Amino acid sequence: ACWAAYGVRAPNKGARHMLTHEARVGEIKKWMEADRFKRTYRNYTAEDVARLRGSVEWPRPPSSLTASKLFELVRNLREQGRCTTTFGCLDVAQLTQMSRFAETIYVSGWQASSHHSSIMEPGPDLADYPLDTVPKHVERLFRAQQFHDRKQFEEQWTKKDFENNVDYLRPIVADGDTGHGGMTAVMRLTKSMIDAGAAGIHFEDQRHGAKKCGHMGGKVLVSTREHIDRLMAARLQADICGAETVIVARTD
Repeated sequence: ACWAAYGVRAPNKGARHMLTHEARVGEIKKWMEADRFKRTYRNYTAEDVARLRGSVEWPRPPSSLTASKLFELVRNLREQGRCTTTFGCLDVAQLTQMSRFAETIYVSGWQASSHHSSIMEPGPDLADYPLDTVPKHVERLFRAQQFHDRKQFEEQWTKKDFENNVDYLRPIVADGDTGHGGMTAVMRLTKSMIDAGAAGIHFEDQRHGAKKCGHMGGKVLVSTREHIDRLMAARLQADICGAETVIVARTD
């Protein structure tokens, strides 16, 4: 009853637990082979994901809603042969204005370095700010999106007028820089981004600790293999969370 109160399944024991585990593997496999991941390659199995999820089936993170929206947007853009323009969002007031005109909300690593470092120390775009800096800013924006959506819905419901609608739940695309370390750091950052509300995360192939801003020369890159490992680690973490997060591969 305690587990049910939180809307999750209680862990099972013995043979019943094994049957449940097999069912979970089947569900995950079906999800991984869905049309959403038609072109996604993984170097791990549904069994691996099920084993790493833990004994409790937690609800999917809210960011999966906007991640699905982002994927459909990108797919439509590809079919139409066009791109979309976005801008780095500094605060929630800017968010409300961007939601009226932009298709996505961007959270920039450069802006995080300059304005939102969680140690309150501004600096250049070297990705030397703490790992939780961008996720915290994403969460601030995502909570504001939910607030304005609730506020708009309540007003529309009161007036029985649903015509004039602003999509405040625009997908947030966040800058993951180099992943802030090795594979475990990439996974930790990805989970933080998903929990915070990011629909998409981009990772670049610069070497952690030698990161330079996009317009600067003399960059130090990791091998293609290491960058693929970063992307695989991020995808694995998203699968563990049950999130449809869009992982963007970037090269410098």
